[in-house]
Amino acid sequence: LSHSKSNIVAWYWEFGDQDVSMDQNPIHVYSESGEYQVKLTVKTELGTSFISTKNINILAPPFAFFNQNELCNKTVIFKDNSFTRGSDVKLWMWDFGDGNFSLEKNPIHKFNKGEPQNVGLKIIDRNNCGDSVTQTIHLKKIPKTGFNIKNVNFKNSAVLMIESQNQMDSISYLINNKLVKSKSIHLDATNNSIFSIKQKVIDKTGCSDSIQRTVFAGTNYYSSIPKIFTINRNIKKNVFGIKTSNVSILDFEIQDAFGKSYFKGKNFKTDWDGKDNISGAIAPEGIYYYTINFESKNGIKVLKNGEFLVIYKSE
Repeated sequence: LSHSKSNIVAWYWEFGDQDVSMDQNPIHVYSESGEYQVKLTVKTELGTSFISTKNINILAPPFAFFNQNELCNKTVIFKDNSFTRGSDVKLWMWDFGDGNFSLEKNPIHKFNKGEPQNVGLKIIDRNNCGDSVTQTIHLKKIPKTGFNIKNVNFKNSAVLMIESQNQMDSISYLINNKLVKSKSIHLDATNNSIFSIKQKVIDKTGCSDSIQRTVFAGTNYYSSIPKIFTINRNIKKNVFGIKTSNVSILDFEIQDAFGKSYFKGKNFKTDWDGKDNISGAIAPEGIYYYTINFESKNGIKVLKNGEFLVIYKSE
């Protein structure tokens, strides 16, 4: 606010940091804190010059900034990387955008939801100068694991179809120490009654999770029916049926190649004596077909079809 009886026509500012200005009311930013001598020289329309000096103390504000490390369970580790020039930071105020706050320098926060969050940091240094910054955080979460025994198919032996509940990410299985990379797997239960299945899921961000289950295939799904039925005329009891079973039989029917029914059984009546269930005559040799409905211990109902050979033994 320079005053003169004659009009001032020129201003010359020297800010003490080698910068100058010829504006009447300049705005100047100092890069460093410290004490500076500011010099103003004015010139009137009569050519007269006047000089004024003043010492000022500059307190440079801090620059707020932070980095984040997103973990795979929607947890984020925040690290304050704010830059200070005048004084150390004395106060950190974090707003996580989900209604939670923190006054720690480097907080760890777990979010409830997986959506991106706007996280804000405000800092105040020991000169009571402050700054703030807001950054968008893209959260990581543990991928979905789990698999279903979706279908049970039978053709001479039990086949288990294992299907992943997660169809988006990379899936691999370790089945009885054998690695299989597929979302769906068919397991032959003929030679194995117990499967140790470990599923590992990896998503595009590199997050992973795994689960392990033991499947008792023999107990739940497998039944054995002979390929040959030998009818011995000298033995009173000749029976054909399920040799080993851990299932409940619902229906069991045997027909010849022409579709003639020779046997129908239900519940506990699961053995065929080789005779026509109407006439009581012994069935002739040849190929026969069976249809069996049964239910596993875990409640899965299965229809199984197959064929077998009937032969005679006279001794």
